Amino acid sequence: MTPVQPLHELPETSRVEDTSAVAPEQSQLALEIDTFEVQATPPSDIAISEIAKPSVEYKPIRRVMPKYDRESRLNKSTGTVRLSYRVDNNGSVYDVQVLERKATRGLVVSSQKAIKQWQYAPNLDIARPLEVVFEFQL
Repeated sequence: MTPVQPLHELPETSRVEDTSAVAPEQSQLALEIDTFEVQATPPSDIAISEIAKPSVEYKPIRRVMPKYDRESRLNKSTGTVRLSYRVDNNGSVYDVQVLERKATRGLVVSSQKAIKQWQYAPNLDIARPLEVVFEFQL
């Protein structure tokens, strides 16, 4: 029997891969690939504008317009009603607030009833209240 020659030790940074299952032409490729490091940018270096959400226009998928109440129609009342409202995860309108009214009480009530019937697409991420202005003209 011939004596076994001792193997020389590899430096700690070297890596040996088992290439026995790789075809000879691929093993040569595997040995020629260099490794490299990737450094991530620290979060403090990222500009806020890079991670800000894009602005989105929220349009209702169902819109009901307010109707003249009988008294306002008979009196030929005109005016403007400005409302604020929120939209929940189901796309339903809630928390309707009158921001400004230059109209009769009947037109304000009609506006509130109408806006509560509006429907938006579900799962919208609306973080702020939306506003709408209804103008009544005969």
